[in-house]
Amino acid sequence: NVRGVPSLRIRKGRHAVWRLRRSAFPPEEEEGDGSGEDQRNPAFGPVEQPEWVRDLYQQAEDFPEEEYLRDLLDETGGDPAKIEANARRRLAKDVGQASKPPPGGTASPPADAARMSVLFDEVDTFNLWVWLEFYSEPSEPEREMLSSVLDAWFVLGRLGSFNTANLQLSNSFEHSASRFAYDESALDSSLPATFHEMEEPEFSGRSCRFWCNLGTCDEIAIDLLLNALHNFSCEYVGIRRVQVGGAGLAAEDALGGVWRAPTRPGPFGREREEMDGIAESIRDDL
Repeated sequence: NVRGVPSLRIRKGRHAVWRLRRSAFPPEEEEGDGSGEDQRNPAFGPVEQPEWVRDLYQQAEDFPEEEYLRDLLDETGGDPAKIEANARRRLAKDVGQASKPPPGGTASPPADAARMSVLFDEVDTFNLWVWLEFYSEPSEPEREMLSSVLDAWFVLGRLGSFNTANLQLSNSFEHSASRFAYDESALDSSLPATFHEMEEPEFSGRSCRFWCNLGTCDEIAIDLLLNALHNFSCEYVGIRRVQVGGAGLAAEDALGGVWRAPTRPGPFGREREEMDGIAESIRDDL
């Protein structure tokens, strides 16, 4: 019965997750057993378990089809150091597979393969596409994690954080922030720098893209995004490259080898080509 196969796989997954949870969270000693001792792991018992470890086990239970979560937690007993070691081994494995040479080609050095490369194409901050290519296809929880990072970036921009006109501490010659004389009037006198729009990221195999309108934000917004993506790549999901701007990304998963951005309306609801035609007509009339 084909319809029964997925449910069988899920039940098997939940059973495996239950075994993992029991190894990480040993059951407390039943009252009246006469042992007089607590059988919980003294270092990583339920009470001492870090919250992020508990979240991982909860995600493994909520998404039993995600085998990589079970791989992260398997044989760790809930030890955070062992979980992190499993995560780093998985990232190193993904990087190694992604850097395998094509037939007749040569392999890149491991250090270069692990580095997140950054490429700037033509950039229009009011109509900006940002493209990412991962070392391996991200899972659903990893996609949600990246979406949360981008949401945080957008919220900061929406609140006017990316404003280089008021970087008093960074632009000062003080060696310490202690007792710094902050000028509150600069908060009101500087021009607004507000992020306008950002759409949800789209995923296709090992590639991802998202569109945004930076509005009056300064370019420091892009610098801070790249800083965040670099550390996200090192700690969570390996990113091979980031492309800022451009109308397409060369990707193995895309038809024809290039994942192209869809045509978007111009600032007045018209297509860009139509706006260019109107502008040319006005110039001819003048």
